[in-house]
Amino acid sequence: MSAVIQLSQRRRVERKETHWDAIAILGDLVIRGTIRDFSRCGLFFEPDVSYNGAFVQGDDVLDELQAGDNMTLTILNAEGKPQLLTSMEVRWVGESRAHGCCGFGAELESSHIRLAA
Repeated sequence: MSAVIQLSQRRRVERKETHWDAIAILGDLVIRGTIRDFSRCGLFFEPDVSYNGAFVQGDDVLDELQAGDNMTLTILNAEGKPQLLTSMEVRWVGESRAHGCCGFGAELESSHIRLAA
């Protein structure tokens, strides 16, 4: 079975289904979660149940986000250590029909991608 999923006819590039642990940061808001799909232009991020150290539902965290928010993204390796750092802009917040969960879609700012030290 192919790992490539077709999310929408509007997509400029195909996305690959993933399951990468990551951290998205907007000011004081730190969101742990999973990158569910990824392409050279963007991604879909599903939040876990952690919000500033307190446990809440992932959907509650989404209430803090809106399209246009600029965030920092850290992709973690298998040991949970930072692997890749980049910037991204939230494009939409809500339910992903492709993944059957709530989260947000973001566009990557490729000029700001760097490997973690």
